[in-house]
Amino acid sequence: MKIVVDALPLTKSLTGVGKYIYEIAKRADQDLLFWYGGIVAQKLHEPKEGGVFAHVIESAVTVRAVKKALRFMVGMLKSKEVYDLYWEPNYIFQKGIRSKKKVVTIHDMSIIRYPQWHPKERVEYFCKHLFSSIHEADMIITDSYFSKREIVELSGCEESKIEVIHLGVDYNLYKPLAKEKVKHLKDRFALEDEFVLFVGSIEPRKNLLNLLKAYMKLPKPLKKRYPLVLAGFKGWENNEIMQIIEKEHIRYLGYVSESDLVGLYNLASAFVYPSFYEGFGLPPLEAMSCQTAAIVSDAASLPEVCGDAALYVDPYDVDDIALKVQLLLEDRKKRASLAEAGRKRALQFDWEKTADKHMKLFERVVKC
Repeated sequence: MKIVVDALPLTKSLTGVGKYIYEIAKRADQDLLFWYGGIVAQKLHEPKEGGVFAHVIESAVTVRAVKKALRFMVGMLKSKEVYDLYWEPNYIFQKGIRSKKKVVTIHDMSIIRYPQWHPKERVEYFCKHLFSSIHEADMIITDSYFSKREIVELSGCEESKIEVIHLGVDYNLYKPLAKEKVKHLKDRFALEDEFVLFVGSIEPRKNLLNLLKAYMKLPKPLKKRYPLVLAGFKGWENNEIMQIIEKEHIRYLGYVSESDLVGLYNLASAFVYPSFYEGFGLPPLEAMSCQTAAIVSDAASLPEVCGDAALYVDPYDVDDIALKVQLLLEDRKKRASLAEAGRKRALQFDWEKTADKHMKLFERVVKC
C-alpha cells in the first residue's frame, strides 16, 4: 500500500500539525511517502530546528527561484504516478497528487466559526478551499468529538464520513522529573523557584489578553511569588498583548525546544490555558503528563480531553480566571491532587494508539 503524505508542515519548527504528522509517521507500521512541492521522499529525520523533513534534490539548490522551478518540474514528472491513498494532514488537499483514495484531517473549524481570530489571507484561502476538501475526501479524520460536531454543522458533511481519533502524548518524554534534572533551565531562563506557565502562540484564539487581565487582578504578594511565564511563537494581532507583557514585566520566552518545554512544565507550579477554542489542546495534556496542575477553559474540546483532571474557567470571565488561578496557587493540596489526576488522565492518550488507528483507517479506506 503506497500512502503519500503532504510534508509541508514538517519543513518548519515541530509544532501543531507538524508535530502531529511526525508522531504518526515515526510510528507507522509501513513506509509513508512524503510529498513536498512535487518532490517525494521516503526519509524522515529526527526533530531539529527548522523542521524534520529530509529535502531531496532541492536541498542542494540555494536560489529560491531555481528551487521553485525545480519543484514544479519534478512535480510534473511525478504527476503520472497514482498512489493508493493520499493523506492530507493539514485541512486542504494539495494539487498535483494523484491517488485512488483521499483522507484529510480537519483539526478544528475555528477559522470558519470565528474568522475574526485569524489573518485575513488565511480566512480567504480556507473559505475558498476547505469545503471542497471536506466533500472531496473519502474519509475525514478529526481530533475530537467536539470537532466532529463542528464539521457536520458547518459543512453539512454526513457523520459517517468522519472518524474521531484523539491525539496523544509521549508520556515517556512528558513525565515528572526531579527538580535537579531541570534546574539548568531555571538558571538559563532566569526563572523564579515557582511560577505560572502558559504555552501557546500569542494570537486572539488563545485568549492571552484575558489571562493577563486576570493575572493583574491577583494580590501583589501572590504575583511576586508566582510570576507569569509565557512560551510560544508571537503569532499575530498581538500588539496590545505585547505592550502589557512589557509594561507588567511578564516573562516571555518565545518559542522553546521540546526538551526545554518538558523542563518548563516540570518547573511550573501551575499551568494555565484559557483558550477560547481548541480542536483538541495538546499543551494541557503535556502539562498534565508532567504532573503539573492545569487550569483550562470549559470550552470547545478541552473538557473532552482533560476530563475531571483539570480546574475549569469561563474564558470570557476575567474574574473567574483570576479567582481560579488564585485558588489553585493558594491551595497546595488542591494542586497536588490535580497534578496526580492529570498524570493519570494523560496516560489514556497514547501516540502509539493514535498512529495505529490512523493506519487501520487508511487500510480500510483503500480496501473500500
